[in-house]
Amino acid sequence: MRLTVNEIVDFTNGELLTNNGGIVIESCVIDSRKASPNSMFVPFVGENVDGYSYIKSAIEKGCKCVLIESERYLDKDLNCQFILVENNQSALQKLAERYREKLSTFVIGVTGSNGKTTTKDLVASIAKGKGKTLKTLGNLNNELGLPLMILQCEPHHEIAVLEMGMSQLGEIDLLSKIGKPNVGIITNIGESHLEHLKTKDNILKAKSEIFNHMSQDGVAIINGDDEYLKKIYSQLPRRITYGLSKENDLCAYNITSYNHKTTFQVKGLGYDFSASIPLLGDHNVINSLAAIAVGHVLKLDEKLIIQGLVSPEMTSMRTEIINLRDDLVVINDCYNASETSTLAALKVLKEYKGASGRKIAILGDMLELGDYSEEAHFNVGAFAASNNVSTIIAIGQFSGDILKGAQGQGFEGEMAKYKDSHEAARNIMHHIRQADTVLVKGSRGVKMEEIVAMIKEEF
Repeated sequence: MRLTVNEIVDFTNGELLTNNGGIVIESCVIDSRKASPNSMFVPFVGENVDGYSYIKSAIEKGCKCVLIESERYLDKDLNCQFILVENNQSALQKLAERYREKLSTFVIGVTGSNGKTTTKDLVASIAKGKGKTLKTLGNLNNELGLPLMILQCEPHHEIAVLEMGMSQLGEIDLLSKIGKPNVGIITNIGESHLEHLKTKDNILKAKSEIFNHMSQDGVAIINGDDEYLKKIYSQLPRRITYGLSKENDLCAYNITSYNHKTTFQVKGLGYDFSASIPLLGDHNVINSLAAIAVGHVLKLDEKLIIQGLVSPEMTSMRTEIINLRDDLVVINDCYNASETSTLAALKVLKEYKGASGRKIAILGDMLELGDYSEEAHFNVGAFAASNNVSTIIAIGQFSGDILKGAQGQGFEGEMAKYKDSHEAARNIMHHIRQADTVLVKGSRGVKMEEIVAMIKEEF
């Protein structure tokens, strides 16, 4: 980002209350602790924190411009420019949208119920073969995060890979309007957000909004194995389908996994080669296919695509393999969870060829499933019981449903349940011994990483 204060005033439809609009702003933050020289601070009022009370702190760190919603926050004694806007969130979004229009960067948008972060990481790794690439960091994939990511984009960035998340209809439409993707990817339509959207058809509608503001020559890349996504084929004249089925434009077969690596054969779109990823599970092969499809759009040859898949920079807590002493292995997949992603993780646990110890599933609540919650947790317990798991530890409000599902399959192994991750962490070492392979999976709000931290501390 490199904009003058006057340009920011124009882009946000704001009013400059001070007198130096020629100052150049080089970054934008909403957290005063991240302010730096020549940055702009956009304060927000939250449940526990009033961002406006940190304006001076931001300025002390070098901030040169602040967006404010009322003149009562103006302090002309401070060495800073103040821009009055109607609403800080809308102004930040307008700023990012207008800034995006100035850029020649090729934007790839990624959404879906499951796998979007892993897909984003894989896409970015392959895209680097084309040129300088920016990708979404952490959870900056919402109505505030995506604008901040776009404002991090510089003219030297040839490609930006932007993750787009949502919980309601209309949210991805806004993100698409701001980001204007040249390529839009939907990984799948799953159970996440059923609590708010009620049906998978509504989830499909919400995810499909990624295409609403795609460039006219844009390409839709969609999981062709997903029955719901097949419903929108006719709306997408420029599309690429991918998946395990040979009916797709791009498919994978001969999949083999061993510990830290999965190999597979790729065929379609003029490609025919063997690939390897440092990830486990068929679901990650499918995520890789989406990234390979992007490579095709970018006109990359097989060699560059293969290189991109071999050593991607992955976001943590996604099927992360942690080797500890005494041959203990933890599969840390606790960033988030739905029924689909949990079943996939359990399959990884089943197929993992580690030490000779037991397979232990530590399963936390899957949130935002609404009326489907009890059934989904029951299904997960049943699947775990019938897939070579020795011990099932359930955590949270729906822990009883997980154990009921396991019992329904005649499970005779060890079972335990805890009310939350704190209680589970205190007791987890009673259930684990050397050479075990332990899966830790649950929604972000359950804080399953506390259990991983305890296991790592003890081993």
